[in-house]
Amino acid sequence: MRIVVDTNLIISLALSPKGRVARIMTHLQRARFEVATSAEILAEYRAALLYKGVAARHKLSEEAVDALLFPFAQIVVAPPATPPVCRDPHDDKFFACALAAEADYIVSDDPDLHAVGMYHGSRVVYAGTFLGLLEAEGGDDV
Repeated sequence: MRIVVDTNLIISLALSPKGRVARIMTHLQRARFEVATSAEILAEYRAALLYKGVAARHKLSEEAVDALLFPFAQIVVAPPATPPVCRDPHDDKFFACALAAEADYIVSDDPDLHAVGMYHGSRVVYAGTFLGLLEAEGGDDV
């Protein structure tokens, strides 16, 4: 299974290292799924985590931010240009990445992505829903 992760969940991971996104990451460490990303998405993750207001809350150094992002840099795709998909055009990069990576899911808590629902076989799901899917398949001991 392959997924694309929206930036809001990366921020949640940094701010709540024991929350549901951290539980999802435990499944990633156990090779339950793969994360696909793009250079543009990785840059957004990093910029969001280093944004002054966010960085003041998580208190991670730049090196710690890079370490946090390392698992997300394993499958980097070069998404093709796609027509507008999302009502927020800044979110189109997640759909382009999902298309290029043939991702099963786009995991996000952003209502703009959920307004699309499904895109070329990639289903947009909330983090809690994705965690539930992982736990239903077994391995709920995280």
